[in-house]
Amino acid sequence: MRRLFRLAVMVLSTTAIALLATSCGESKIVQCNKLIDVINKGQALASSGINGNDPAAMNQLATNLDGLSQEIKGVKVQDTKLQAFQANFARIYQTLAQSSREIANAVASLRQTQPTGTGGTQAKAMQAKAQAATQTALKAAQEESRSVSDLNGYCKAQ
Repeated sequence: MRRLFRLAVMVLSTTAIALLATSCGESKIVQCNKLIDVINKGQALASSGINGNDPAAMNQLATNLDGLSQEIKGVKVQDTKLQAFQANFARIYQTLAQSSREIANAVASLRQTQPTGTGGTQAKAMQAKAQAATQTALKAAQEESRSVSDLNGYCKAQ
């Protein structure tokens, strides 16, 4: 009888420890959802219809993207693959923020330069900077799109 009692206690203890060990960390799905919720804010920002010819709007977008990047970094995830996605999205949104600032600065400078003489040379230089920043932003947006697909695929896999 005593032996049966010890066996029952051992089985219950082992079961309790196993349950505690598996419940201490958040599941992959919970971690995915936390990260995806924040990333969805970035997609909402990107599709908000910001006028690229409005320096103030572009600077505000850059500020919002910087904040989003920091928010992404602040999401607590333990899964190593999700940590890699997290770092990648934070970097993408930092790149988009920097590109937005560069576009805003170039557009603001273009509005202040005269189209003739040395102003014409400056205008061409500002146009080139705006185009380069736009290309960088487009590449980052394409990378974001691929990364969203990859993240969704990873999070759907059980």
